[in-house]
Amino acid sequence: EIQENLKTNSNFVLHGDVGIRNYKYINGKLALIDFEKARLGPAYQDFIKLFYQDFSLNQKLINSFLKGYSTENSDYQLSNLTKQYLVFTTAIGILRL
Repeated sequence: EIQENLKTNSNFVLHGDVGIRNYKYINGKLALIDFEKARLGPAYQDFIKLFYQDFSLNQKLINSFLKGYSTENSDYQLSNLTKQYLVFTTAIGILRL
């Protein structure tokens, strides 16, 4: 199930390290910087650290952010199992650092 879900929903360009620290005001506009870890994947994965660390699992902030982010493919959904898998693999990656 996870493999199929990821296969179907991994066509987004990911930043790779989304966090408040990588948003800067440049010429009066908010911009995302530092794209050294960019790759293709599911959009949800790009924001796991942001959701869990910077947004402290505030569902209103998360929903608002995803609504703005998903304007290109607003019907994309990941199963809860896939989301849990991505959270787990992201946590493992953070622990390796």
